[in-house]
Amino acid sequence: MYIHYFFLNEYEERAVFVGTDDECADFNKKWGLKIKHSPVSNFAELAATIHSGVGFLGNQSFCWHLADAMKVPRVLEYCPQFPNCHPT
Repeated sequence: MYIHYFFLNEYEERAVFVGTDDECADFNKKWGLKIKHSPVSNFAELAATIHSGVGFLGNQSFCWHLADAMKVPRVLEYCPQFPNCHPT
């Protein structure tokens, strides 16, 4: 693992996690965080949630591509073994 999310401690009051309940719980448990889960029901809600923030931090997923398309400031958790995204 190349990234550690302990730095999010200072942002956990403002950050939101978009994903499943279980993913959010696992992420918070692993990194000792209390980031709020922001459930979405469809892609429009997902886009609105990503667009409403000051930035996006995520892995090589549809969410990252959506943030990229909307030009939201973003940080990519990159996988060197399977580089299917190239940040712009």
